[in-house]
Amino acid sequence: ATVNVSGVLTSVVRPGQYPNCTEDDECVCQRCSPAVCLTCGASQYSGAGSYACDSCADNATSAAGSTAVTDCACSPGSFGTITDAASTCSPCAAGQFTEVAGASACQDCLAGSFAPYLGSSSCEACTALATSPPGSTSASDCLCPTGTTGDAL
Repeated sequence: ATVNVSGVLTSVVRPGQYPNCTEDDECVCQRCSPAVCLTCGASQYSGAGSYACDSCADNATSAAGSTAVTDCACSPGSFGTITDAASTCSPCAAGQFTEVAGASACQDCLAGSFAPYLGSSSCEACTALATSPPGSTSASDCLCPTGTTGDAL
């Protein structure tokens, strides 16, 4: 413990410890043990000596028990690179998708499919025989080819 400029005894938190403070801000450092330490949940991380879990960026995820912000990765349907706590993940535009976490860019939907929503993790297929241009954003982009007839929607 140390005395701050106001003359109040404060705790010095060391790796493997956490502060146990009362309402009067009197802190006593206690050794962290498996009985009192909790694993950070999915989409959270915490470094050595931390006593709280931090959340990954919006549209990002991490495995439970992650130990650094760089363990966070952009979720399927979004893209970006997580290098620090200020990093962000952006949703894919309509007509694009990412299927896996950690993508640095979105891909256009292939011909014959479309993604009508922002943040898609997959593309929807046009009906049988119908086709659409790459990067299509709507079922109305699916057209019956020459020599066929019907409702391509």
